[in-house]
Parts: sequence; structure tokens; C-alpha cells
Amino acid sequence: MKFFENTCSFDYPWPEVSIANWRKYCAWNNRCEHVLAVDTISRSVSPTGELITERLITTSQNPPAFIASIFKSLNLPTTSHIYERSIVSIPRPPTTSALTTPTSPPSTLETDAPSIPSVVMTSRNLTLTQLMVVSERVSYTPHPADPQKTEFKQHAEIEATLQAWDMVKRKVEAFGVEAFGGNAEKGREGFGRVLEMGRKAIEEGWENVTGSLEGVVGGLDEGEVARRI
Repeated sequence: MKFFENTCSFDYPWPEVSIANWRKYCAWNNRCEHVLAVDTISRSVSPTGELITERLITTSQNPPAFIASIFKSLNLPTTSHIYERSIVSIPRPPTTSALTTPTSPPSTLETDAPSIPSVVMTSRNLTLTQLMVVSERVSYTPHPADPQKTEFKQHAEIEATLQAWDMVKRKVEAFGVEAFGGNAEKGREGFGRVLEMGRKAIEEGWENVTGSLEGVVGGLDEGEVARRI
């Protein structure tokens, strides 16, 4: 088994990043061509107020010749499916019920509430398991030193599962780590573009609204403005 670790920060506050996360694979992201589709399986809110989402991500594979030969020998598809589960947690102030006395223990909702906002996503491949199993965990949290930034952490475990010599397994795992590193770099660049375009869209939208309001007000005389106010 091999491991992959990655940490970086985005120059955007956590609320902005957590919202943009749902648009990570949109048309603005020109660095994740290998992602073919993202389908939402379910979405719910837990008793503690966490937003839980399950998604199916479909990706294409472009392995080197050595790995491609293994794909062919195992009759593996060139597309793969990944199961993803995400949890969005936001701290909430404890609520005090009128029936709760000062000596009563805190409720489950209070004790289980997260201490900081976070988006935590775990994933695992559903296909190509005859070749390898990849488990990943990523998180987005407010940067501890700068509230205008968001800290990103990524951890992956790659284990070759094919029946082969150890040397072959090591090559398969090395390929997995290398592919993860390349996709991580592309993902960071692509998500950065999504964040940039998202902020531009908001700013342009606000400018359009402001311009429209100024146009409406500019077309009214003072008496009409006073009556409308």
C-alpha cells in the first residue's frame, strides 16, 4: 500500500469555497477533462444539522502502456465509477430549552456540534477493484491564521489488489500515486479557476443590478422618486 498527501490553501474564505465545491467540475474547470459525469445519489440533513451528500463520479482512464496491458489482460473498462460521501458541518450555538434546568447535561445536538466549519469528503472506487483500491479523504476548513483563506487537506491510500508478483503490484501502486499527484495539481488549478470565475460572476451580477437600479432611478423625476420611496 502507498500513500499520497497534499495540503494547500485557497485565497478565498471558507463560505465561498464550500459553495464553489459543488461547481468544482463545471465548465469553468478546464483542468479536469478526465471527469465525465457527476451524479447526485442522495442528499439529506442529519439530526445534528450536517448536510450529507452522496454522489457517483464517472472518470476516464488514460494509463501508460504497461498499465494498459494489465487493463487488457483483466478486461477492465476504460471508465471508472467512484462513490463519494461528503459532510458539510457548521457550528451552531447551543440552544437552551425552557424545560432544561441549569444542571441538566447538554443535549446530543450540543455535544456533537462541530467546533469549526468544515467540508469533509471521502471516496472509494467502485470499479477497477480487480486492479487497485483507492480510498481518499479531503477536507476544506477555514485557515487557522487567515479567515480570508481556506485550508485544503488530501489523504489517499492506494493498494494494488491484482494477483501478481510484488514487483508488478509495486508498479501499479506507483502508477496510482503518480496519477493522484497529477490529478491533484490539475484539481487545484481547476478549482482555483472555478473560484475566480464564481467571484467574477457575483461581482458582474451585482454591477448589473446596481446599473439597472441607477437607470430606473435616473429616469424618474424627484416627485416620482419620493412617491416610490
